[in-house]
Amino acid sequence: MQTTANPLDLQIHNGHGFAPRHEVYDPAKRDQLAADMTANGWQGPPVVADVDTAQAITGSHRIPAARLADIAIPVVDIADLAEACGIDLWEFVADHGTLEDALPAFCAALPADVRDAYGLDID
Repeated sequence: MQTTANPLDLQIHNGHGFAPRHEVYDPAKRDQLAADMTANGWQGPPVVADVDTAQAITGSHRIPAARLADIAIPVVDIADLAEACGIDLWEFVADHGTLEDALPAFCAALPADVRDAYGLDID
């Protein structure tokens, strides 16, 4: 049974073609996740991504694991998450130059419960 934790009830997008933020650091972790996903489907928070560019912010192990398990990849848009929290994401981007460079400051500005719920432990 698939369970996606989405406490802000943000729109879920199909993350099939989304690029992970970085390569898999731990193939054993990816393989364990894939085995769990094969048995139980997606569990936990959706991937946070820039939907306009199909670039994932979180989920660098979960995306490849979901592909191995051949299951859907739930994604929420970082712009929707920012708006739901009353934060102007693009102001952070303007201040830091790129979304990638803005991520640590943006994540620090999120309420701690939102940061934890969506796995945004970027620093």
